[in-house]
Amino acid sequence: MTDARVRLAALGGPYANPHALRAVLADAAGRGCDRRLCLGDLGGFGAEVDPLWPVLLEHGVDCIAGNYDLALASGAEDCGCGYADPRDNALAQRIYDHTRAATSPAFAAWMGTLPARRRERLGGVDVLAVHGSPVAVNDFLWESLHDDELRARLDACDGGRPDVLLCTHTGLPWQRRVDDTLILNVGAIGRPANDGRRGAWYAVLDLERGRAQAQLVPVAYDWRAQAASMRAAGLPELCVQTIETGWWTTCLEIVPPAERARGRYHVYRDSLPAGTASSAAGWGADTAPEAEDGLAVTSLFDTPLFPARLWLYTNFHCNLACGYCVVESSPTARRRELSLARLEVLVDAAVTEGFQEIYLTGGEPFVRRDAADLVAAAAARLPTVVLTNAMLL
Repeated sequence: MTDARVRLAALGGPYANPHALRAVLADAAGRGCDRRLCLGDLGGFGAEVDPLWPVLLEHGVDCIAGNYDLALASGAEDCGCGYADPRDNALAQRIYDHTRAATSPAFAAWMGTLPARRRERLGGVDVLAVHGSPVAVNDFLWESLHDDELRARLDACDGGRPDVLLCTHTGLPWQRRVDDTLILNVGAIGRPANDGRRGAWYAVLDLERGRAQAQLVPVAYDWRAQAASMRAAGLPELCVQTIETGWWTTCLEIVPPAERARGRYHVYRDSLPAGTASSAAGWGADTAPEAEDGLAVTSLFDTPLFPARLWLYTNFHCNLACGYCVVESSPTARRRELSLARLEVLVDAAVTEGFQEIYLTGGEPFVRRDAADLVAAAAARLPTVVLTNAMLL
C-alpha cells in the first residue's frame, strides 16, 4: 500500500438498527469516504438484525467481529458483553434471546467468518481495528482511563504499537493521542451516546503520508422508526426509551463515574436507600422527560446522596502540608488560583443550573489575601460554606 490518501469511515455497533446504518453510510458517501469499516456488534439492542446484511454488502463495508457476532456465530447462550450488574445482564439476556431468534442461520454463519481484528497500512499509517481492545473483545476502553492503562493495552498489540487504534464496545465516542498512537473510540451507531441526542456517531479518518487525522461525526436518522420496530418486537421498554430520549436508561453500572456523570441518569432506582430517589420538583426537573416516573433509573442529583452543591477549589496551596491531603496541598504547591472573575461566572452558572449551595475549598482558601472577596461574591448569590483549617483566622 502506498502513501496515497485514504478517507476511512469507521463505525461501531449497528446494534440491529438498519435506519442508523443507512444514514451513516449515506453521510460517509457524501463526505467522500472511499473505505468503510465496521468494528462489530451487528446485533443487540435493536430489533432488525437481518436487514443489516444487504446494506453492509451493498456498500462494501469491511467488518470485524464483536462479542455479539462471535456469540451468534458460535451459538453461545449469552452475548458476552462483560456487564457486572445482574439487572444489566438480565436486560442483555432478553435482547440477546431476541437477536438469536431474529438472526438467520446464513447471516450468523457469515458473522463467523469475520476476523477478530484487522491491521493494515493505509495512507502510510499503521491502523489496527479491534472491537473492545487489543486485550479482549469485550474490554471497555473508556475515555477516563489513565494514559498508563491505555499504554498497557497498546503494549499488548501483536506486532507492536500501531499508529492508530480503532475500537468501540463502550458506545461512547472519544479520541486521544497516547505517545505516538491515536486511540479512537468510534462509538456505536445503533444506540445514542448518552448525550441527549437521538442520532448516531461515527468517525472519519484522513490517512495520508504517514499522518492521521480523525473527526467524530454526528448523524441524524429516523429514530422513531427504530423505536417503533423495537416496541413491535416486544423488546424492553427501557431500551426503547434510550432511543427516544438520547439518554442511557440501561447498562449504567459498568460505566465509570466520569462518563456516567455526563448522562441524565446515573443509577437504578432500586439501588438507592429508601427515601433518596429524586423528586419531580427537584433540580433539573424542567428538563426531565415526562416519562421519568416510569423509568427504572434515576439521577443522583438532588438526592441526599448527591446534593445540588457546587464545590469550587479557590486555590491549591496551603499553610500546612498534610500527608493525607488528597490534592497534595502544601506551602510549596503550585498556586493554581481561581480568579474572582472566574468564580463569579461559575456561581452565576450554578444559580442558572439550580444549584442550592456553594462550597469553597482548596488548598486553604484563607492563604489568599482576597479570600473575603471570594466568600462575599459567592454568598451574595447562594448559601456558601468555606472549608478551612482555621489557623489563619
